[in-house]
Amino acid sequence: MATLTVTAYRLGPLSVDVIDARGETSAPVNSLSLSSNRESASLEVPPGDYAVVATRPNGEVLAQRVSITTTASVDLAASGHASSETLSDAAERGLVPSVVRRSSVTKTGSKLSASLGTVLTGASGTAGRNLKSVLVSHGAFDVLGNEPFLRRKSFYLVQWQIRNGSWSPPDSLHDYEARSDYLGISLRGDANTTVEPRAVGLLNERGYGPVVMVPPFKCDLRITFLADGVAAEAAGERISNPSAVRVPVAIALPQSPMLSDLLSALASASFSGAENIWDDRFSGSDDDAFALLVDKTSDPAAALLAAHFLARFAPKRVPVQWLENLRRLLPSVADTHLLLAMRVLADRKSTPGGSVEDLLRSAEAAPACLFSRTRALLTQAMRLRKLPVIRGPQDDRAKPGDFLNVSADAGGFEAFWGSGPLQPGEDSLPIHPLPLDRMSRIFMEEGAFLP
Repeated sequence: MATLTVTAYRLGPLSVDVIDARGETSAPVNSLSLSSNRESASLEVPPGDYAVVATRPNGEVLAQRVSITTTASVDLAASGHASSETLSDAAERGLVPSVVRRSSVTKTGSKLSASLGTVLTGASGTAGRNLKSVLVSHGAFDVLGNEPFLRRKSFYLVQWQIRNGSWSPPDSLHDYEARSDYLGISLRGDANTTVEPRAVGLLNERGYGPVVMVPPFKCDLRITFLADGVAAEAAGERISNPSAVRVPVAIALPQSPMLSDLLSALASASFSGAENIWDDRFSGSDDDAFALLVDKTSDPAAALLAAHFLARFAPKRVPVQWLENLRRLLPSVADTHLLLAMRVLADRKSTPGGSVEDLLRSAEAAPACLFSRTRALLTQAMRLRKLPVIRGPQDDRAKPGDFLNVSADAGGFEAFWGSGPLQPGEDSLPIHPLPLDRMSRIFMEEGAFLP
């Protein structure tokens, strides 16, 4: 037998198949999962030719052929580099397109080292592919793939924060980095204070644009608005979007590799290695994902992300009591009420926190929804329980379906097109007017931000 070592540094979660390349490409010889917590793994295989095929949560495939005699190592690497140093982490994880470089293979004796070539179909990553689908369907590209002239636009970078259970008036964000294809914002975490959820929006002259909900992680966080996504305003409403694809308006990258792994798997359409990512965390260290749920009071938002991850990939592994405690820590967040309701439904048992109907009503009334899965699950659960959305004559709050009609993609975070955290849609009126006199103005021309 020969030893094959597969290594992936800073690439995030990968599901890796080692396939016999001698005509038996349909049957994997071995499979393994890599993540930020487990960047290298070895397996024993018979000598011969193999294909190492790695799949990201976003569906991007990396492939490399290797010949093994006694030992071989494959060092997985992104096929390109980021367009700027700021986006290097996002490019390595496949969240944004990279500048492609040729793959290289070197061989010394029986030991082989290779950089993994990315199989690209136009733009790389989910955001790139979805943007192509949305823009082509709306005529942003002609039949030759050329982008027509887009008029000059201006935007305001706005943030809101929950205080005492309600959203505060909008405030300006002045600390950002603008390049032609993106606008990046760095949000600092604070491990010593209790932080409430906030939202960030990039609103146009009419006070309308993409709004992204920001979980109050204790680690630093980077939100990057994509110029192509922001320019695809016409595809924001579901009824006018024949591709049925959420417009990717932003990417989110927590500056914790563990949280980034969980978030990328949570946001994926499907990922066969998801449960392995979780199991890799049971390392006994203080940095494993299980500790996030155990130590909820230290970082409730991180615990909520871990609970979301388990609710999708292993629904019965989260104790009900932990979800009840998480709900008490984040009462203004719809996600905590919904996750507890779904867990109770799975067990078919009651909880001291209230009936399933009460929990769903609490989720529907909460002022914040942090992750994109929550709103869709809430709508489905209310339909299954035959719970109508009740609004009084003077109650003009948006319904869950109103947010889904204009939903956007922000890498797993809740995002939609609107004028504020509670105002989805172009016809919604902001609760508070924008303080234009103290706001930075950001310009876009021909679909690109002006630095």
